Amino acid sequence: MTEQTSAWPPCCCVAAYVATALCICGHPTIDRAWLARQLGIRVGPTDENPWGLPLASDPSLRGLLLSEAEGRIPAVLHQFNSNLSFRHIPFRDVTLNLFSDLLDQAIAQKCVTGAGFNRALIFPAPAPIRHVARILPHSTPEQVVILDDTAGVPPAKLAAAWSALETAVYGIDDGFWLIGKERALKLEYAPDIGS
Repeated sequence: MTEQTSAWPPCCCVAAYVATALCICGHPTIDRAWLARQLGIRVGPTDENPWGLPLASDPSLRGLLLSEAEGRIPAVLHQFNSNLSFRHIPFRDVTLNLFSDLLDQAIAQKCVTGAGFNRALIFPAPAPIRHVARILPHSTPEQVVILDDTAGVPPAKLAAAWSALETAVYGIDDGFWLIGKERALKLEYAPDIGS
C-alpha cells in the first residue's frame, strides 16, 4: 500500500479532507506530510507520528482547531489554485435547519463538502471527539453518506441518519466545511459571506 492510499496518522482528519478536496479539484499528488505540517496538525504524545508533527498533551488541542483552520486552509489552497476557497458554516446558522438542501446546493456547485462532528456519536470505535469528514447526499432523504478520508483510499463509508449527524455536529458546535470556487461558496441557505 502506498502512502497516498494508506490510512492517515491520528488527528489528521482536516489534512485528509483538504488533500481529498485538492485531489477532486485537479491536484492528485499531494505530499501528505507537507500538508499536515502546513496546516499545523498536532498529535498526542503517544500517537503514531511518522511526520514529526507537533505534540499536544491536551486532547482538545490535537488536530487543528476551527479557528486555526479558517486561516490555514485558505493559505494552503492558494498555493495550489487561487480560485479555491474555504468556508465554514455552523449548523446553527443554516436557514430553517435545511441541512440536506444546503448540502444538495453545495454539491451542485461543485463544492467538496464536509462536516465537523463528534466522531464518537457516529462511529462505534473510540476516537477523538472532534472529527471532519466529507458528506454526500444519500438516496434516502432522511440519511446522509459520510466518507472518512482518514482511512485512506478508498475512504471509510457510512450511511447515517441526518438526525444523528445533526446531534453529533451540534455536540461540538460545528457545521459544514466547504472547499470550492469562491462564488460557489455563496449558498442560499447560509448567511451572506462576511456577515
